[in-house]
Amino acid sequence: MGKLMLVLERMRERVALVVLAGCIGLVPAGVVFGAERPAEEGPRLPVRPYVLVPNDLVQLKVYQEDDLSVSVRVAPNGTATFPLIETVKIGGLTVEEAARVIREALARDYLVDPKVTLTVLEQAERTFSIIGFVQKPGAYAIVGAESVSLVQAIAMAGGGAPEAKLSKVTVMRPVAGQPNQIFVLDALKMIRDPNAAAFQVLPGDTVQVPDKIF
Repeated sequence: MGKLMLVLERMRERVALVVLAGCIGLVPAGVVFGAERPAEEGPRLPVRPYVLVPNDLVQLKVYQEDDLSVSVRVAPNGTATFPLIETVKIGGLTVEEAARVIREALARDYLVDPKVTLTVLEQAERTFSIIGFVQKPGAYAIVGAESVSLVQAIAMAGGGAPEAKLSKVTVMRPVAGQPNQIFVLDALKMIRDPNAAAFQVLPGDTVQVPDKIF
């Protein structure tokens, strides 16, 4: 009986100390001893809208205009052909932007306040090529994203070969109806400096890693 009373007395002393500490600010209000703190959520990254590219299969529907509903593939030059408005450029636009372009074209000459829905039925395979002095040159798929960074692209190819000149990497980007865009980039700086601005490799790009001799 004496031991039980001693244990109860010590428990009362501990509770009193905790209450006192809370009153003078040593223990934040609401803290429960022995309970795990909920994990803090990190910042949520913005979700990038899907951008249409050649060979995407899209479906157009116009409310109460069944004869205008159609499924088409985006052509290599980024255009698509729809009833009434014929050919419009939608490659490089988000789905929302493309729907707005189609809606405006229909409203301009044919319909009053058309209600347009544009849906991507099938995404085109998104690939880039990497050639030159890397471990595994070839074509690589961009999966689950609009692009990959230049550093990621080189890593996907197994990294640079021993003789690679990573400080002078060239990226060639096709542009519909125009000469290719050429970018000369210091991938070595991007690898070494985490604060260096990243360059995004897009579907259709060709990355060329030169030899140190050049």
